[in-house]
Amino acid sequence: MAAKPSTIIRNYGKEDKPKLLELFAACWDEEKSEMNLACWEWLYELNPNTDPDRPVIFILEENGQIIGSVSCVPSQLMVDGAIYNFHWVMDYMVHPEHRGGMKGFRLAREVIKLSASTLGSGFPIQETVPIWLRAGKKVGVDEVGAFGPMVLPLNARYVLQRKSLNPLLTAPANLALKPALALHRLWKGLSAPMTSGLTVSEIERFDHDFSDFFARVGPGYPIIVVRDDSYLNWRFCDYPGKEYTKLIVRDGEGANRGFLVSRTVLKHNGIREGLLVDMLVERGDEAALRALVREALRRFRRQRCDVAKGLEFCVPDMRRFMTRLGFLHHPVKRHYLIFYNEICPDKPKSFFRDQANWYITRNFADQEINEFLD
Repeated sequence: MAAKPSTIIRNYGKEDKPKLLELFAACWDEEKSEMNLACWEWLYELNPNTDPDRPVIFILEENGQIIGSVSCVPSQLMVDGAIYNFHWVMDYMVHPEHRGGMKGFRLAREVIKLSASTLGSGFPIQETVPIWLRAGKKVGVDEVGAFGPMVLPLNARYVLQRKSLNPLLTAPANLALKPALALHRLWKGLSAPMTSGLTVSEIERFDHDFSDFFARVGPGYPIIVVRDDSYLNWRFCDYPGKEYTKLIVRDGEGANRGFLVSRTVLKHNGIREGLLVDMLVERGDEAALRALVREALRRFRRQRCDVAKGLEFCVPDMRRFMTRLGFLHHPVKRHYLIFYNEICPDKPKSFFRDQANWYITRNFADQEINEFLD
């Protein structure tokens, strides 16, 4: 009679790195697994909130073989002005030969129970959402909601491609609709001269002024990830193989009024997307936000982007503002989960379940952080 497999869930050790990278290759196709070492080290060892000797990674091991893992990205969360440790659940993997049954469920359940962080959240692959919800039913997992990108068509090609129009008709249709899109931009104020006394410029890195800026404006949002200079430089300047455009807006006296981070990507269907990855201004500072978005859109059009996209903002006033700029709600959404380990005991769980309390941008979507998921 064959011996019953010995399955354990344990913390990651440095000696696990080669086998863990092999698991990446087994779980993703060859092209996606090319991220491997440089991006993996950036994400889990070079993160300014990580102890490089103890990344937050959980290993599923059977008879001495690594068959699954959950990797998490430590960060800091500001809740009503107070800062707490938490992490994003980023990579949840089970080897293809071991899927099915209860192994993936057990891994998710134990990660939720054993996590040393106070709060965990993320945008899991949609097929895994039921597993995490079921695994966390008794230990505290909630679905905050399903968020989708806000989109602004920059030319008719994006709309016509989604309608599956004959490619031979796309160019003339785009030409015919071009005046309508120009009128739409003028109506929304995206083409009018800027009269707010603000200037927008591109920067290479984030200096300490951004830490002071976040300390000033962060408390205006009920729940927001801390964006100090060390986090911003790690996230948007040091990513191996991915280039971001970083914009800052200043007033007439040179004071920092906010920033916006963007990039462009050519999709497999030939559509070029301009992505508004992250942005932050003082809550209610619509002049600064308008200046940043206008400049980003101007650059997108110059780069011949077909559409601008940004992950949906959950703070209601931000969402309404983006709608006034002409952005539309995309119907395809991704689920966002949260699990608790005694975070903010004075706050009820309903506070975290309320989408209106969260400030969420594309910055935190796993497709944006993980190069191999792009």
